[in-house]
Amino acid sequence: MLLDWGDFPFNKTPLICLHGGPGIGCAESTHFRDKKGDHEFWTPQLFMAELDDLKTHVGIGAFDLLGQSWGGMLAGQYAIEKQPKGLRELIIADSPENELPKELRETLERCERDDKTDTPEYEEAVMYFYRLHICRLEPWLKELEDSFAELEEDNTVYYTMNGPSEFYVIGNLKDWNIAEGLKKITEKTAPGGVLVVNGYYDEAQDETTETYWKHPSARTKWIRYPLSSHMPMLEETERFLADLGRFLKSE
Repeated sequence: MLLDWGDFPFNKTPLICLHGGPGIGCAESTHFRDKKGDHEFWTPQLFMAELDDLKTHVGIGAFDLLGQSWGGMLAGQYAIEKQPKGLRELIIADSPENELPKELRETLERCERDDKTDTPEYEEAVMYFYRLHICRLEPWLKELEDSFAELEEDNTVYYTMNGPSEFYVIGNLKDWNIAEGLKKITEKTAPGGVLVVNGYYDEAQDETTETYWKHPSARTKWIRYPLSSHMPMLEETERFLADLGRFLKSE
């Protein structure tokens, strides 16, 4: 796969998007499989450095930043710690922190306790959760299926930083928290404001999502998508893009 870019229109601010995971991409990344389990290597600081390298390489000055799921966690931390020059608007989409049938929750807990997270029983329970709280489309889009297939084939980054599944977090993100740091996102940090989105059925429920719009002192807006879970950009695409466009064009 080749990535092409050209000159940015002088009157348009580029939007940089940080995907979820960690480690769910287009399968063209270098994953360094020998670094699986290396908590000192796979850190948010590594990904923030990569973002800075991207901006420098492409020649980006002013920019908007959108992060989805883990990407939103990273975008928030980046804004707090880097206070990046040129950041205009910040969009946090479906970023955490579930209501499952009792028997499924017991299955998950038993498999996790017995270290049997690679069994068909556990994988079936995980997929049930994903179809309730990650993406409720039936069937899933091929692009989404492909992303999960690639993640299963190489889970180096995901397993190291997260763990076996979305709700069994044993990686180096298990104690990740930027709640207090969000107060450092001011009007100077994101002069265009902060947009926070999640879905009604999202694994990132309101009580955790609200931190992203309550704590910053910058102007904030929160949108919840009534028919979506974790991926409103796929589940309610037209509305999501319209809302995003309006926010990016706002003063």
